[in-house]
Amino acid sequence: RDWDGLLYYVKCDRLTGKDGEHTVDGVHCTDVGFLRMADVLTPAVKKALEK
Repeated sequence: RDWDGLLYYVKCDRLTGKDGEHTVDGVHCTDVGFLRMADVLTPAVKKALEK
């Protein structure tokens, strides 16, 4: 969803998964967590840059 064409929203419940492999302590991401976020955010950023 966009807001005035300048703000884009990505649902955070899809960012890392729920298997516990994405953080070392429930807060700080592991390499797996960062890769999962990149998998979700990369297409969203590409779409925003196309506009």
